[in-house]
Amino acid sequence: MNNSVGIIIKNKRLAKGLSQSDLAYGICSKEHIYRIENSKRLPSAYLLNLLAIKLGKDLIIDIYFKPCNWDI
Repeated sequence: MNNSVGIIIKNKRLAKGLSQSDLAYGICSKEHIYRIENSKRLPSAYLLNLLAIKLGKDLIIDIYFKPCNWDI
């Protein structure tokens, strides 16, 4: 099972029924979300906090307190 940061974010986004554009709105570019979800970039702690506001605070728990792959 792939549990990279990007996959966790993508799964949370899809569970909420959001497009990459919806998630990025007011935070960053759609392209930046694409790069994160495809493990081409890592989000900053600040960006993770903003994403957690839209995706739910359990995003932080899933990334920081459960086994998670931070490789890019």
